[in-house]
Amino acid sequence: MLRILLATFAVASLLVLPSCMKMEMKNNFNADNTGTISMKMSIKTEVIDNIRAMTESAGGEEGARESLDKVTEATDEKANVEKMKNSGVEIISSKTVDKDGWKGFEIEGKIADVNAYCEKSAKIMELEAASAGSEGGRGPMDTSDFGEMALSFFKTADPAVGSMQIIPPMGDRMSAMGGADNPLARLDEASEEELQMFEGMMEMMKGQFALDQMSMSMVIGVPGDIVAMKGCTKTEDSKGVIFNMKGGDINIASIKTMMGLKEGVSVDFKIPADCKITFKERPKKDAPAPAKEEKKKEEKKGGLKIGEGGGKDG
Repeated sequence: MLRILLATFAVASLLVLPSCMKMEMKNNFNADNTGTISMKMSIKTEVIDNIRAMTESAGGEEGARESLDKVTEATDEKANVEKMKNSGVEIISSKTVDKDGWKGFEIEGKIADVNAYCEKSAKIMELEAASAGSEGGRGPMDTSDFGEMALSFFKTADPAVGSMQIIPPMGDRMSAMGGADNPLARLDEASEEELQMFEGMMEMMKGQFALDQMSMSMVIGVPGDIVAMKGCTKTEDSKGVIFNMKGGDINIASIKTMMGLKEGVSVDFKIPADCKITFKERPKKDAPAPAKEEKKKEEKKGGLKIGEGGGKDG
């Protein structure tokens, strides 16, 4: 029982704040190393106000208030225009949107140098993580390499094929906490009764925090013919890929895969002969020593048998 409650609260912390957000992004990257970007983002102000009121009535933890402030800042037009400029985007148009209880922005721009845009975006993400006091292994995701969250172009085993990483595998960052602290691991170990309880709690959250209204859409145009995809589908014209995430689709199965993000989102494509985009070597993560990993597994099994009855092994 305690295990599933902890898992619920851990997963809830990843979902409550994004639950009141809508995001639509369209990027197009060309072989000549130029591109375009269009981004729309908004928050449901009523939900933010409700969460803020609940936080204050429960004691008003400073960290929770700061998180709410950051969500509000994330949809500020001027702040996002400045961030895009710093990443090398020439702003074509921008405006603040405030309609039907949703407040945010719409921005369009041109990218003169895709290589520089990717590098600067990664640096910005690293600085933001550092300023937020993030430390690797302390939260539900490993933020020690937060810059790798930025869109990147990588080499593949085939010199004629490149890979665009849109979103890195979230499972790698979740697993950095270790099995004992990983909320997804707790769900894998839960009994049918615990899973039903978890699902009931998630349904309650959907109603309380407007989770059904959350939506995220990313459409990415690629400079060559698509040969493989992960976590996304082709656009109708087959010149790009689309990734969608909707709050209404959240259930036990989608939570376990982090709504499709556990293994990341990427697209492989044939590199045009005149392509000027730089493809980097994909970073290699240090694998844990076999003996250490085996010890973790044995400790995990022992913990389930002795102290955590009610799981699949209990």
